[in-house]
Amino acid sequence: MGKMEAEFLIYLNLLLSYFWQYIKSWYWLFLALILVFPNFKKFPRLGYWWHYWRYQTRFTPAQTPKIVEIILPKEIVKPISAMEKCLEQIWKGFYEPPYFWEFWWQGKHHPMDFQFEIVSDGGKITFYLRTVLGYKIDALKRAIWSHYPEIEFRETEDYTRKIPVDIERKGWEFRGADFGLEKPDIWPIATYLDFEKQPEALPPGEERRKVDPMSMLLEILTQLQPGEKIWIQIKPFPIGGEETQSYVKAAQSLKNKIAQRKVSREKSWIESFFDALISIIEGKREKKQEKTKIELEAPELRMTPRERQICEAIERKFSKSLFLVSSIRYMYFAKKEAAFPHRWRQMLNFIGSFAVEDMNSFKNVVHTYTKIINPPPLNLFDKRRLYVRKRRLIRLYQNRYEPRYPLDGDYRWAYIVLSSEELATLFHFPTRAVAPSPGVKRIEIKKGEAPPEVPME
Repeated sequence: MGKMEAEFLIYLNLLLSYFWQYIKSWYWLFLALILVFPNFKKFPRLGYWWHYWRYQTRFTPAQTPKIVEIILPKEIVKPISAMEKCLEQIWKGFYEPPYFWEFWWQGKHHPMDFQFEIVSDGGKITFYLRTVLGYKIDALKRAIWSHYPEIEFRETEDYTRKIPVDIERKGWEFRGADFGLEKPDIWPIATYLDFEKQPEALPPGEERRKVDPMSMLLEILTQLQPGEKIWIQIKPFPIGGEETQSYVKAAQSLKNKIAQRKVSREKSWIESFFDALISIIEGKREKKQEKTKIELEAPELRMTPRERQICEAIERKFSKSLFLVSSIRYMYFAKKEAAFPHRWRQMLNFIGSFAVEDMNSFKNVVHTYTKIINPPPLNLFDKRRLYVRKRRLIRLYQNRYEPRYPLDGDYRWAYIVLSSEELATLFHFPTRAVAPSPGVKRIEIKKGEAPPEVPME
């Protein structure tokens, strides 16, 4: 070892010793910042990592997730509004915020989630319902049975475990992404009420047609050929109480902005403290009375008809049960000889049917989209990055994790807030008139009670 290297190691050791002394003396300051400073977003607070550790080591191993297959009856005559009422009942029976001890020591998540999943294997469509809380599956079943009594449930194994994580090395192609919102959550999307709007005056002899956005999705799923698979996952969290206050306040501010309604801003406690301190030091000063212009016309009366419709849609969204949907995930698997590259475009057409130009729409999240293209020389690791991203996306689907797991995210990471009306539009049980394809599994035998003369024993 040369003289220069020896001097470098001495100086490095001296620098590290000074740094360690500094950490030992001032660690409490950084710990306080991580624990209590709420705007320290670049690095999550220590309490978050503590809860995540307890969730992984104590809560998750104690759970027995259950997945059931949903078998539809031969005919469903209920409208989409029945699914909305079903979701509201699920919200009441599934929303279970943890207590302080459950959250911080037992690691119980707040709130807990369940999943609606649609799978097409070569054109054969199956609906699934899954929850990590196995005992909660009965609450989900009862809520669905109360509105769809002819539906059957069959407990089954997890179909996702049949797909290996390194699927592309075994002769398969894979493509997928998560879908989030284009604008913040307070802007609503198109719902089934918008699809069902039609002119009241119809030509003689023409019946009112039922418009169902899911018909486009089922048409895509039934077109799959042998060797093609599509998985769709919707993961909602029931939220309420203090969790929804920020969204309701943001929605009210947006309505005031659209209506051009002037609302005085509430001062924070820091601003109020300094105002009081200045008034004590400088003494009370008389405020100059400014001449205010009296408005003879309310701001609401100056709104255009479209602005009123937007305000009504925002108000209708936040007057119903709310769900934090952490992922609307799309996965496409295909053998290389059967792969059809335009399946992704078909999915974009379906997800684009919920768009409203002056309100909100869905888009794929670039952070999970299985496509990475950079100009040279930045494309040196594109293939490796794409391979890692695909493996991660498959793991996220199999474990039903959020796109940014274990960290939190916002609407740009597909964490979106939807009302029961919007969620029912995305997922509901289709009628045979909407989905006449034989690819949808249905109960072909109608069940009934036994005749009274048949002996029971």
